[in-house]
Amino acid sequence: MKKLKVIVCGSTFGQLYLKALRSSPEKFQLIGILGTGSDRTLRCAEEYNIKVYKSIDEVPDDIDLACVAVRTAAFGGNGTEIALQLLEKGINVIQEHPSHPKDMEMCYRVARKKRLVYHIGNLYPHLGDVQRFIKCAKYLNNEDRLLYVDTVFSSQVSYPLIKILQLAMPSIQGWEPQKHVEGGKVFQVMNGRLGGIPICMQMNNEVVPRDANNYMHLLHKITFFYTGGHLTSNRMESNCTQKIRISHPEFLPQIASSGNSMPNLR
Repeated sequence: MKKLKVIVCGSTFGQLYLKALRSSPEKFQLIGILGTGSDRTLRCAEEYNIKVYKSIDEVPDDIDLACVAVRTAAFGGNGTEIALQLLEKGINVIQEHPSHPKDMEMCYRVARKKRLVYHIGNLYPHLGDVQRFIKCAKYLNNEDRLLYVDTVFSSQVSYPLIKILQLAMPSIQGWEPQKHVEGGKVFQVMNGRLGGIPICMQMNNEVVPRDANNYMHLLHKITFFYTGGHLTSNRMESNCTQKIRISHPEFLPQIASSGNSMPNLR
């Protein structure tokens, strides 16, 4: 199989792309990094033994794929412009989210005209703990009844959140907004029905312009409530947990026989 010649644009979140590409040398040939020439970019180039390109004009014409991990126009960066220029140059593009729908539309139009691939990167649904959550949710959807969905998430990961819900819920066809609550500068709260299931969406709507990748209160926390309990995916703790509904027995013989000591109810 032919290896794809790849460049990475950006050396902040782009470091994760570099690491991932290096882990599959049978599929990808890492050629270089497009950046401003910062110390971080130069260190990355040295670590991965690749070239540094400071402009798109310097990028070779035979590159198959560019991974653009630069802030998009929606966050005041030039990632959208870089993606458009790479597509015009004839290079397929994977772009890191978030991106404004209008910017995505522009890139898709150029990609279609050039017969290229333009794709928004969607890492989180493929992570191990999220995969476990999706698998457990699908099982419970068949064995139990999904009653309610609660989500708390950062605006930066709203795109993958929707994909996770699409994979984990019985359906996301049909969005019926019911109430929007202003949460000040920290959270915006939306209530409604998604695929016929009541849902609460609490979005951490704060972004630090100088460093949009950091200072988030959380990534995402998703809880599915079923008749028999609830299932939670907490990306900040990288885990997936299931808990049954609280049920206290009518009589606790341990308490009756041992004074006031509380028994272990596990």
